[in-house]
Amino acid sequence: MGNCSSAPFDEAAFLQPHKAEETNMLPPSSLGTMTIAFPSGLTRGEGRNSVLDYARGGFKGMGGVETTVDAAADLLEVGTAVQVENPGGASMVASAPQDEALRARWPVRITGAKSLERVRFELRDAAGAALGLIVMKKCASDKEVKDCVLLVCSTVPRVAGQAEACDWKVQNRGGMKPAKNAAVTLSTLEKTFACLFTTTRLAMSSGEALYPWALLVPDTMNSMRDGHRVYLANKQGGFTTGKANQAYYGASTSIASSKERRYKKGGAGCAVLRADADGRTTLRVAPGIDPLLLLAIALLHEKSALNEHFTTAGSGGGM
Repeated sequence: MGNCSSAPFDEAAFLQPHKAEETNMLPPSSLGTMTIAFPSGLTRGEGRNSVLDYARGGFKGMGGVETTVDAAADLLEVGTAVQVENPGGASMVASAPQDEALRARWPVRITGAKSLERVRFELRDAAGAALGLIVMKKCASDKEVKDCVLLVCSTVPRVAGQAEACDWKVQNRGGMKPAKNAAVTLSTLEKTFACLFTTTRLAMSSGEALYPWALLVPDTMNSMRDGHRVYLANKQGGFTTGKANQAYYGASTSIASSKERRYKKGGAGCAVLRADADGRTTLRVAPGIDPLLLLAIALLHEKSALNEHFTTAGSGGGM
């Protein structure tokens, strides 16, 4: 994305206002860009030993150690200066009041467990109210299959009449046709993997019901590109997939020697994720975009970008 001869990246021009969805995991800002900060490397696994990493040509641990995570994503600011048209004809910048109800929900607490193979994080607001769950699973036990299913769940249904979220398994279909009841299907040149929901309900540790919200799938199976497409859950219990129906797309880029990811919704810029030198990551979210959904996407995208799951040969099953 971009090259050394291109013009400098204009973040303000990239983060254009979007029309907000009818339902959101957390309210978006309608006035200005939100800036959120959280510790870098939250999804990084531990316990590397001496198993060959086929993705990077180095050595990494297999299996690793499951560790706990207790961190927070802080809302640093919500831009309040908005451009308005003066009835007299000239434009001016007006200062709008902060949305205190939105601010009161932050910081968002991130707790759960992680390993080289998987991630399961719960999200709660500043008062401890349950917000959602993010989970990652490897698609298959094959070392050659380098991709994962990345799921975001919310305590709020995305659409009316939506069924509660269930755990899922990934079935290697080989050369067979995709399963009709698959929530989503991923394919390589030789194999097809169907994500099948089970009857086991997913829930917060405190008992709140969860609803499937978004599914991240790799840009292409076995691709080394650090890119994911994001599809939103529908009333039928699946996800509206296909390139033309993707809700968000995120990929990485290197700008001025710093790692950066830019996200788009409907082809227009909606968020920028940047790793800072002080060990934290900042996420800039455009007006109208659900900040919690983008935070969940960014965390799962980071895990996939680490390539840690490339070396593991788990069952591809339960979380």
